[in-house]
Amino acid sequence: MDRQRASRGTNTRLTVFVRFGWRLQGDNHVAAYDAALDGQAAAMTALLGASRNDLHIYLASDEEPDVTFAGDFVFMQSRLLCDYQKALS
Repeated sequence: MDRQRASRGTNTRLTVFVRFGWRLQGDNHVAAYDAALDGQAAAMTALLGASRNDLHIYLASDEEPDVTFAGDFVFMQSRLLCDYQKALS
């Protein structure tokens, strides 16, 4: 009876912070803010859709958007958890 098994590796969790910035236009803040939220949603959709057999990405938290004091930039940050198997060498 053969009792050998293929090695699976070590399960590992990594926390990744993604910071997204967008320049707000002075003449139309509402449309620029909407475009910033759409841009962040597209970026997060691409990141969260990158799961593979040994890589799984989860959205852990989203912070409230932060507009600079001058009102010319908006910054958003998301925390992602990445679970993957680290190969044994």
